[in-house]
Amino acid sequence: MSTVPFPLKRKAGDIARYYLYDNNPTEHVKNEFDNAIAWLRSVAAGKVSLGPNEAGKPTPSNNGAEMVTSGHVFGRSDTGFI
Repeated sequence: MSTVPFPLKRKAGDIARYYLYDNNPTEHVKNEFDNAIAWLRSVAAGKVSLGPNEAGKPTPSNNGAEMVTSGHVFGRSDTGFI
């Protein structure tokens, strides 16, 4: 079983919190959301590593970042994602 890197959990939380505010996020929540999206774009582009996982081991970076949801795999070749 793989461990989800802490930075990824943190950014996912920032994104979830933004959507919980519905149409009225605070300035801080909006900034954290924007930062999370920018960070995820950098990860997808291979510019930023996911960092160490919770076990303290480096997370491999193969410049092939992808996400699986509802049976669809989103990768770098998908446009409009993240």
